[in-house]
Amino acid sequence: MRSLRTRLLLGTTVGAAVVLAVAGGLLHALLRQALIDEFDAALVTRVRSLATLAERDGDRLEFELAEIAVPEFEPGPNAEYYQLWGPDGRSVARSPSLRTADLIPPTKSSPEVTLTTITLPDGRPGRAVTLTFVPRSETPALSSAQAQPATLVLASTTAPLQATLTQVRWLLIVVCAVTLGLTLGVMTLVVEKGLKPVRALSTNIARIGADDLSTRVNTGHQPPELSPIASCLNELLARLEVAFKRERRFTGDVAHELRTPPSPVCDPRSNWPCHASARRLTTRNCWATAWASI
Repeated sequence: MRSLRTRLLLGTTVGAAVVLAVAGGLLHALLRQALIDEFDAALVTRVRSLATLAERDGDRLEFELAEIAVPEFEPGPNAEYYQLWGPDGRSVARSPSLRTADLIPPTKSSPEVTLTTITLPDGRPGRAVTLTFVPRSETPALSSAQAQPATLVLASTTAPLQATLTQVRWLLIVVCAVTLGLTLGVMTLVVEKGLKPVRALSTNIARIGADDLSTRVNTGHQPPELSPIASCLNELLARLEVAFKRERRFTGDVAHELRTPPSPVCDPRSNWPCHASARRLTTRNCWATAWASI
């Protein structure tokens, strides 16, 4: 069986590890959700800004960004993507980084803003925001067909976000490991100090010998948990002391009777012989007398 010290340290360490793991997991989940929400909010703000560049000129839907060279939408390792669809579901404009690929096609039942986790055309993980909006028009009056909404999709990589989350994850692991080590060190000191009364009680008990059972364990400075044990031990010592005294008295009486020659159980006035049976009877009387004196 493990020692009390080992069991206390092991239980405390395992409990602290579980608490730290749960706390670290919850903190990581909260930070992850906060970073994703912040990333999505920035993505929605950007797609709304890009939507202001869409304009309807009669039956034509134009996108001013298609005529401007924007570095983040050019082909490259950190490229971003956009694509604009008209009311009829036909692609009107797309970023040069898409080349001939398409992003998420719009659906008629899509809400105004939709956020989706996707895999970008170049294989990187990303997030896409789909915005359904009515393009601005310089024409005062629009027909019902001209007022139909268009759809703009903006997609960006989440690789920097994933790298940040990885750093946060490792930081939490290091912090939890250091905290667990410090907790183990502190708990070692606390357990050693807490078990000091137990070691003192063990030392006091070890000093009690069989030759002097009158010694008692001091119960005045014992913790509440050890005080009943010390009291029960003192009661046990008192009973043992009484029993040992009775045994010594009995042994002394028997030794005295054995050292004294037994007198013949013969009546000189009678004709009974002093034979061996009389001597055995005398010995039994000695033992009976010794037992009665205890």
